[in-house]
Amino acid sequence: MPDGVLPTLRLAVLCGRVAYDGDGRVVALLDPLTVVHVPAAWSEPVPVPGVLYLQLAGAIGTVSLTAEVREVGAEDEVRYETSPLLVAFDAGDRDLPYTVVIDLAGLAFPGTGLYEVFVRSDGASLHDPEEAIPVPYPPVRVAVYQLPADEPGGGDDGDES
Repeated sequence: MPDGVLPTLRLAVLCGRVAYDGDGRVVALLDPLTVVHVPAAWSEPVPVPGVLYLQLAGAIGTVSLTAEVREVGAEDEVRYETSPLLVAFDAGDRDLPYTVVIDLAGLAFPGTGLYEVFVRSDGASLHDPEEAIPVPYPPVRVAVYQLPADEPGGGDDGDES
């Protein structure tokens, strides 16, 4: 990165939404997503409105952040990717966590399975020890399961939980 230092990802949480205080700071992560249940008859991509809450540290300068979703076992295929978000870091607070919320508008899982959410900074994965980052952070995992028809919610056509 010619203009600074890449951030270290300290925390990543996929959630339905976040709550802010009067000063615009995140005060609560609401509806964390680790498992998505879909009814037995579901056959379309599974829409999941949400955001990716990040805590980053150690960066200097302006970096571009993107989030991407890949299916475990098919890591070469990106199933969803956000537009780049430019974030400017001040060299004075490198040790303090910096909060970033990435909107995942339009996220839909193509079907049942296990998915991972990756964060990239200026093209470098913040999860890969092979990249030039100080400490890799594991990707966020989300499991999409289809409920059997005899389970509560399994016969409905649209109840996600």
